[in-house]
Amino acid sequence: MVVVAQRLRGEDFGAAQHFHAPMLAIGNTAREVIAQQASLPITDLQTALFVDGMIEMDLDVAAVSGQAAIDLEVISLSVPVLLAPEAASAIASGGRFIRLERGWELIASSGGRMRLSVQAEAVADAVTDEQDTSQLLFRLVAREPVPAELRSRLFVLPPDASIEIPWGLLVVSDDSPDRELEVRATMVCGEKRIKILEETVRSRNAEPGWRLRTLPLPAGLGSCRLELKQMYGNGTPSSFFVWGTPQITARRNTEDLRVVLISLDTLRADHMSGYGYSRPTTPEIDRRLIDRGVRFRDAMTTMASTGEAHLSLFTGEFPREQLPNGRLNQNTRIRTLAELLQAGSFATAAFTEDGLISGPFGFWYGFDFFREYHVLSEGRGESIFEDGIDYIRKNRDRRFFLFLHTYKVHDPWDPTPATQHLFRDGDDWRDGRLDSRIPEAQRDTVDDYDRTIVEADRMVADFLDELEELGLSENTLVVLLSDHGEAFGEHGILGHGLAGHQEQLQIPLVFRGPGIAQGILREEPAGITDVPSTILDLAGLPHEGIGSSRSLAGLLRPEANTGPVQSVRSAQPLFFSRLLGDSKTNPFDGVRVGDQKFVRDGSNCSLYDMATDPKEDRPMEVVCAESPLSSEIDRHRSLSEIKRAEKESAGNDTPAISRDTAESLRVLGYVD
Repeated sequence: MVVVAQRLRGEDFGAAQHFHAPMLAIGNTAREVIAQQASLPITDLQTALFVDGMIEMDLDVAAVSGQAAIDLEVISLSVPVLLAPEAASAIASGGRFIRLERGWELIASSGGRMRLSVQAEAVADAVTDEQDTSQLLFRLVAREPVPAELRSRLFVLPPDASIEIPWGLLVVSDDSPDRELEVRATMVCGEKRIKILEETVRSRNAEPGWRLRTLPLPAGLGSCRLELKQMYGNGTPSSFFVWGTPQITARRNTEDLRVVLISLDTLRADHMSGYGYSRPTTPEIDRRLIDRGVRFRDAMTTMASTGEAHLSLFTGEFPREQLPNGRLNQNTRIRTLAELLQAGSFATAAFTEDGLISGPFGFWYGFDFFREYHVLSEGRGESIFEDGIDYIRKNRDRRFFLFLHTYKVHDPWDPTPATQHLFRDGDDWRDGRLDSRIPEAQRDTVDDYDRTIVEADRMVADFLDELEELGLSENTLVVLLSDHGEAFGEHGILGHGLAGHQEQLQIPLVFRGPGIAQGILREEPAGITDVPSTILDLAGLPHEGIGSSRSLAGLLRPEANTGPVQSVRSAQPLFFSRLLGDSKTNPFDGVRVGDQKFVRDGSNCSLYDMATDPKEDRPMEVVCAESPLSSEIDRHRSLSEIKRAEKESAGNDTPAISRDTAESLRVLGYVD
């Protein structure tokens, strides 16, 4: 089996160290990079009005090197606009950054001044009918290239080693000169010099994207350095080139665990046939995962919101411990599941649909390869699982961690013709097999929701077929879950994120793999926060101290499941929140401890006995101050405020998202 023996990161080449390795996206694929292009403001913030669709003004400009590229950084727009295709938009994440490929120009003048010309069409396809001018808040930024030459520290090569070097070319602007770029990578081991990469690239003709050079290395090289060069004939570096993080791989004679984590966004556990649903929505997942693994009947998310819930999945943290909106920045001081698996010699890859799981929100940290697709109403999930299949084919001899995520089961629900014939007769609504609390007006929607579950089930089956065909099933841990559920009016609420009922909080959680019992149902309440520690534990890696996560591995082994199914309840508190619950005037918090589920909504507190009232139809009103669970929430909030303050002191800045991601957020209903 091939493992990643070490990664040569930026600090190994003398670059500044960040808590999380920097990432860079080219197109829809991001990789770790060893040196980021430095962006330095060369003007103060400026405000200007478009007059007749044009801004023309003189600016005082700081000195910049002749190697730098200049970007227009737009801070905000005073009127709603539709961004042109050539603009990369961050309006959905705060309106911080728009890089315009054309439609604006700088004209150099003397004395440190420049004339800026910006056309309105370069920023917007349209403004509101009521206004024919708009205000722009902006500054100019110089983007300095990565150094022309980089030299690593000494490192020791393991036996039977290979080296992999990713490198990428960014988009070259139309007005850039057409020049030849020399790209070189050399391993220097004592007196030996081993050529790893030697290419000449013409800047105008080069296709933007990532490349990968892989080379087996001779035995017995010992200590080596890696020298990297990228420069034009005059010795200057290119502002359109970047080095990914080189990896040293080695072969082991053991067959170690691989890990696949599948997240089917918005999938309710109680709408899966393997969890007792009357419709056959998940026959393949039932047969291939549930019947061959352990499922938790009572698994809960931390918030019925994609960003916060997935951040809980990757960090083990509850929402009140996280930065706002379920995001990480480069200096947030907590390691993700992917980063900890990287440290355990795993190759890591993710294929996801963007939206709230976009890389710039922090979900790409720890992944050697992170690809995200624009969310469309049609075809969701297809590229994700196709890429997942392609990845395991190409990496079948590696120790890998693969994360697959799709919004296939997220609204708007748009079943394909292949499932339109399902669930049409209405008998299951009339004979009481389905939940009578769902209003009649929502039942067609539920039918469509169930049809998309069937389609997601088929995609998972195709992937598992390939895993089996490649002979990887016996030594691969497969974890299937969701981030949250969906309400269809059971408690007078539609959607997700705005309440704390089980139709929004309960999620499927299934483990299948070597050493895991088969066909077992566990009754203990479990949380999405428990998944990272469980995966690390099963992989034989340290798992203590990752957020509030606890390992469930002891409940998965066959010896823990002998005899009748146990119904021992856990005393571990599982905290949950909702969107719009941070207000000091009306805070919302909840905690689950065993059968007791406690909700504090402002000054009102309710208690549910989940053993006798699993549908939460009979809340018990309690005095908040008299409940020990209310005190448990207070302690959790106090500790969470300290943890969050530590993160905020490290900054809360995230990179800009793309225009496609902004559109994905609109398709999913997160922005107007």
